[in-house]
Amino acid sequence: MKNKFKGFMDIFKFAFVQTVKSKAFVVSQIIICAIALFIFPLITIFSGDGEGGEQAEIASSEYIGTVFIQDEFKDGALGEVIAAELGSSEVYGDKKTVVVEKDDYDDVFSQVEKSDQGDVLIRIQFVEDVNDVDYGFMYSVYYGEAIEELSEAASELSVYVDDIHEKVLASLLVEDETMASYISKDFSYEVNLVGADSQIVEDEGFLGQSEYWVTYAFLMVAIFTISIGGSKVAEQLVTEKTTKVIEYIMTSVKPMALITGKVLAAAASVLFVIGSGVVCVLLSAVLNGIIFPNADGSIAIPEVVVSFFNSDIMAGANPLSIVVALLLLIGGVIFYGFIGGIAGATVSKVEEMAEGMKLYTFTMLIGAYLPMFMMIMSQTGAGDWGIVTNIIYLLPLTSVFIVPAYILIGKVTLVTGLISLAIMVVGVLLMLVIVSHIFEHLIYYNGSPLKLKDLIKIYKDKRRAK
Repeated sequence: MKNKFKGFMDIFKFAFVQTVKSKAFVVSQIIICAIALFIFPLITIFSGDGEGGEQAEIASSEYIGTVFIQDEFKDGALGEVIAAELGSSEVYGDKKTVVVEKDDYDDVFSQVEKSDQGDVLIRIQFVEDVNDVDYGFMYSVYYGEAIEELSEAASELSVYVDDIHEKVLASLLVEDETMASYISKDFSYEVNLVGADSQIVEDEGFLGQSEYWVTYAFLMVAIFTISIGGSKVAEQLVTEKTTKVIEYIMTSVKPMALITGKVLAAAASVLFVIGSGVVCVLLSAVLNGIIFPNADGSIAIPEVVVSFFNSDIMAGANPLSIVVALLLLIGGVIFYGFIGGIAGATVSKVEEMAEGMKLYTFTMLIGAYLPMFMMIMSQTGAGDWGIVTNIIYLLPLTSVFIVPAYILIGKVTLVTGLISLAIMVVGVLLMLVIVSHIFEHLIYYNGSPLKLKDLIKIYKDKRRAK
């Protein structure tokens, strides 16, 4: 096995250097960085939001009618304070707030279900027993299904309540010194859709608006990275086959070493482009805030960027989870890179690249669109697909597009992320073996682009020959 990898580092270094030194790479790098650097100012200019960044936030609450608050903590000690906070806020100041008694909960719950005025209910529950699984504070926001846009508004309301939680508790210290001990209690919140017959539509995969944009941004980065990475591997292989360079290379290295070096070089070059692009996007957010500041003169950072650094949204982010997320992305790029290697091996002429890449494109679209559809459905209260969800989380074809983001926002546990990463590693190793077998047979292939059934036959024949 060691001999099969002999020389792969030389292939990696040569391919990587040739890629980053090429005129096409340098020009594309400059264009990508330029677009990334000015993306937010351009969006602000063309969307007409430069004059009033706060107006969009205020408008997002327009679908909310009456806000009912039912507080089960300390005889309703929090309810009145939260109502006062809502009344004095710029976003919810025009909303009617009603603090309801515990006995009236069922009636209000039913009213929220049937309301076509956007009524919502904030329920505050508290469990003091540290041994209880529900220990601490729980804020639940309930809304009805009559108004489609109320889902986003309820999600933003829950985030607002989260933001003022400690402030509200601290304000009660004036009257009750023992309140200090409650600030350290666990705290969580959730958003619930009240369906027909007052049934709560449970959806563990529900995504709030900010979580959605974080996941969507990562999904686009993953699609862009993997698309370029796979096509880069295929392009290099076809070019070398056309120019006969590969015949000279194969005199000193094995097919496994060649394909491994090519894939890793392509992955490294693409990740370099994406990394520099991400840095430019962050600089763009700062630049946008300087050009279009808030009304008080402070720098206005776009919400989608702020979300990446919001501990409430990035609930699962910690050093280990960040490493797992990055390794999953890198593993996914390498996994699809091997598929790109197969696509390149099936083509013998540069002009036939589009035909050969159909298999790669089709595979990537399936892998990306399933998580994308699940993510979109999560905003409507239908993001948990049972066993299908677990398959998407664990299958290497799909996991790279959604699991890293879901780990960071806390929608997927770290354990699930580690299992997904382990399966990704196994998948990469299996792809390495399969692709090297096929590639060895197709190194000198010169004919029409092969189909999937042809590749399966070649692999089986190769296995029998051994």
